[in-house]
Amino acid sequence: MDILKTVIQYILDLGAAVFVAFLMLVVGLLMKMKFRDAFSAALTLGIAFTGMGILVNFIMTSMGAAANDLTTHTGISLPAVDIGWPGAANISWAWPYAFLMFPLQLGINFLLLVTNQTKTLNVDLWNVWNKIFTAVIVTYFTNNVFFGFLAAAIIIVLELKLGDVFAPEVERLTGIPGVTVPHFICLIAVLLHPIDELLKKIPLLNKQFDADTLKDKIGIFGENAVMGAIIGFILGLSSGNGIKYAFTLAVQAATALTLFPMVFKLFSQALSPISEVVSEFMRERFEDREVYIGLDWPILAGTDFNSYPKSPEIEVMPIPENMQHQYLLISASWSHFRQLKNQPAVDSGIIRLTQTGYQIIAGFNSGKKPTSEIFMHILAHSARLAVNKDHRVVVHNHATNLVLYSLLNEVTSKSLTLDLWSVLTESIVVFPDGIAVLPWEVPGTRQIGLDTARELKDHRLVVWAKHGVLSTGVDYQDCFGLIETANKAAKIALDLKMISQKNLKECNILTIDNLKEVCQALKVDGKYLD
Repeated sequence: MDILKTVIQYILDLGAAVFVAFLMLVVGLLMKMKFRDAFSAALTLGIAFTGMGILVNFIMTSMGAAANDLTTHTGISLPAVDIGWPGAANISWAWPYAFLMFPLQLGINFLLLVTNQTKTLNVDLWNVWNKIFTAVIVTYFTNNVFFGFLAAAIIIVLELKLGDVFAPEVERLTGIPGVTVPHFICLIAVLLHPIDELLKKIPLLNKQFDADTLKDKIGIFGENAVMGAIIGFILGLSSGNGIKYAFTLAVQAATALTLFPMVFKLFSQALSPISEVVSEFMRERFEDREVYIGLDWPILAGTDFNSYPKSPEIEVMPIPENMQHQYLLISASWSHFRQLKNQPAVDSGIIRLTQTGYQIIAGFNSGKKPTSEIFMHILAHSARLAVNKDHRVVVHNHATNLVLYSLLNEVTSKSLTLDLWSVLTESIVVFPDGIAVLPWEVPGTRQIGLDTARELKDHRLVVWAKHGVLSTGVDYQDCFGLIETANKAAKIALDLKMISQKNLKECNILTIDNLKEVCQALKVDGKYLD
């Protein structure tokens, strides 16, 4: 026990900037990250924690001194002293059983992870003190250490559950995927949420009052630096220390509010590569399982809360679970591929999917909206990702020759596939799983999306008769290459029939035996050859 206590105390003495950074280095190396990249990310994380600590101490020292002078100058009586979290932490670590909270938190977290009861891996072990504080208070009032640890265990579970809930919001605020903030203070949200919902229904109190709204109304005075300067100046003047002190405090407050977002960028720079390798590691070994890395609150401290999506949520349909909280780069209605390179912010945009719809994050300038076939795109992504996690691109266009072929012939999945394979040898290698064909349906409906999603479970290429084609793949080149090959084969088939004035089967095309020879030689499995 004494050895464990000594080890834990040594870790605490290192400080969060060193300990958490070292922990991230170990995590990165365990996830097969290159040492150079893992060390760089861990060091940057340590720098970010140190920078945030310097800023917090700077603002607390300068503003705290002014606040104390204010009470003296005005004669305000403040008999109670708020010792803050440092004082509470010191009280917590003085408890004889405090060192046991580390293995308790790690054990509960590991148990819930392996039983799939949480997605959060909480590496914010520095804040284990708040669970100790809970245990101390409960033990004091119950005179029972067991009840103290039981209360702490409940807090640990609640933190992990809240980490799961808050992860999408943390990603939206920070732009860092795969991280969350299971900080104990987030438990307040359980109490504040119903109050927040009530305030939204009260006139005057439900008005938008964020930084962007202030900027629209008061211009430069809504800027972070300017607001900080104003607050610092007023506090400095009220402290009774003179105009010179007030100006100094104004600049100090403006400095802190300006530097917070800059330091925050270091968190993003450090955590993004680590979260990516952790996510990839978990997907490969635990069937695409998602894991969030739980970190301390400073990753939110410099967040630009103005980065919230400006558009309201637009409801379109219940979004499949594997697409919720995902971001899509999607084309706009009435847009053309040839225009994208000249005006991408007009003819495309980024949307964030919710449980029932989407929010526009960027793009779609000039009032444009996402494509009317958004149902199909969402369902197509969901269906194909369930088959292959790397197929993250969906392309739909109106390939002329494929559309023309479906107008001139009564095509089925099997007949179109065999026709195109028979006129272009490479086609069976490019799309060995064949081409799915859907009969004509009204574009933009949910039904065509559902039918397309069903076919994408077994095909990468779907032709909508008399309309167009859709392909999926790992990137745009992959998708366009698939469409180009099929469209080229359709052009050859059309020209062959026109020139020969014969049915395709009457021409000198590849036979089934020929196609089987190609499959055997190139080790591909043709879908309709049996």
